[in-house]
Amino acid sequence: MGSGNLLTARRSERIHVRMPVTLCGDSKGQSNEHTVFAVDLSNNGVRVCAKAGLVPGQAVAIVMNSGQQVTLPGRVVWIGPVGTRLEGQAGIEFLKPITPPV
Repeated sequence: MGSGNLLTARRSERIHVRMPVTLCGDSKGQSNEHTVFAVDLSNNGVRVCAKAGLVPGQAVAIVMNSGQQVTLPGRVVWIGPVGTRLEGQAGIEFLKPITPPV
């Protein structure tokens, strides 16, 4: 799939950011919290740099604290393949889009 197809498949515009967020999720029956970095953000989700042992389909929450703490429930959609430029990154889809739009 070429990059042109990927861009046309996007549901909302992405904004490049570099901000710490808290990633909360359950792994093997244990709750975990990790500080990770959001690298882009849209109304529908966020891409994070995280080596937190995430798996696609896993329920997570992103906690943003930019003046006011906001918790956004979501699920892991993809994990960057080992050996690629996306290694160590993950795509999180929000269960409800952010409003107002980013």
